[in-house]
Amino acid sequence: MEKYIYEKIWERKKDKVVDYAKKGTRVYEASCLIQDCNKILDVGCGDGALYNIIKGRCKNYYGVDISKTALSQIKDKKVNMRVVNINEEKLPFQDNFFDYVVCLDVIEHVFDPIKLIEEIFRVTKKEGFVIISTPNIRYYKHILKLIFGRFPKTSGDPEHYDGGHLHYFTYKDIIEICSQKSSKIKKCGINTKFMIEFFSGGILIKAKKA
Repeated sequence: MEKYIYEKIWERKKDKVVDYAKKGTRVYEASCLIQDCNKILDVGCGDGALYNIIKGRCKNYYGVDISKTALSQIKDKKVNMRVVNINEEKLPFQDNFFDYVVCLDVIEHVFDPIKLIEEIFRVTKKEGFVIISTPNIRYYKHILKLIFGRFPKTSGDPEHYDGGHLHYFTYKDIIEICSQKSSKIKKCGINTKFMIEFFSGGILIKAKKA
């Protein structure tokens, strides 16, 4: 069932042209946090949106995703792609391997977010960086919906309930999950730098591995 949902999502998306490099998108904002590096892992890489923006900044790009349909959209053979179900499998890489591990809008889909965070930091080099994004349930528009008696939807995907989102987070939640693994965590807004806990529709953090 789980794989079926995401294959269905990507079957719908595969022919849709999206400008991920547009300022204000989660992919663009995350790309701004990445400097030149040797090895980077994109967890839930989808159709390679992040790769298309930063491919000139990294020598070795790795991507894992549950959807074969999504990975089939990545035409550049330089990308090291693997089909991985992170609910059932460990990341197939050795400890302390990557300079950056990026996980954009994935953590809300997994059964055990803490296990995912442990795996992400495991494969990140000491003093390497982890970049995570997820919808912000504390976003002011979501709060207004709660006030008027409706639980906010945080996904634009019509497949499954709320696009298959299982968990909902605030900035504080994500920082607490990462704090035991990170010596420094930077809060970044998406499409805003003002009162990001309320005015950023998505959470974005960059954490340095301790």
